[in-house]
Amino acid sequence: MQVVSVPISLPIPHSQNTRQHPEANILAIMASVKKFGQQTPIVLGADHRILKGNGTFEACKRLKLASVFVVYSTLDQMNQLAYSVADNKTGESSTFDYTALSEVVRELQRAEFDVSALGFADFELQPLLNEDWAPTEMPEPEQGEMGTALRVKFTEEQAAVINAAVALYKAAGAVESKVEEVLVYLARAYVKSNRRAPVKQTGVPHA
Repeated sequence: MQVVSVPISLPIPHSQNTRQHPEANILAIMASVKKFGQQTPIVLGADHRILKGNGTFEACKRLKLASVFVVYSTLDQMNQLAYSVADNKTGESSTFDYTALSEVVRELQRAEFDVSALGFADFELQPLLNEDWAPTEMPEPEQGEMGTALRVKFTEEQAAVINAAVALYKAAGAVESKVEEVLVYLARAYVKSNRRAPVKQTGVPHA
């Protein structure tokens, strides 16, 4: 497939797009495009509808770029629809090697690179910048009468933050009421809002 530059008015968001992009995700993509240019082309169908790259497209629109890089899929209509779902699903199954990530982040900082452009929140960067970073050891789940349980100890400060989050969640009229259910919900929401697309293609469109 050939990467081509097209006017930003040409791509059309797909009406059956199954991927959501929270505001935090769009802002992170915008920061990446500003720093590195558009490194991942948007995948379009023959009718110019976006099969992959809705977040990138939205970020480029907000940055007021005149053009974006795209590739055109040669799949038929049903396979295009299936591909748009499969690509999102396969992308979410990858994980970071955090030991290697910590080394890379610290190397970039030593080179005086602005690590805030990497898309991580400050509270995510700080542990990675520690010279003695090591993965947190997670306790083994325990089997009990109520099912599988994972016992984790919190400091008083951490417990206070968790209780405040639970109270806010309940005040919003949420159905879940147990602390563990709220924690699972918050964890899922965090993972969902912090998924990032991998960098693949080089090239910078003209603004």
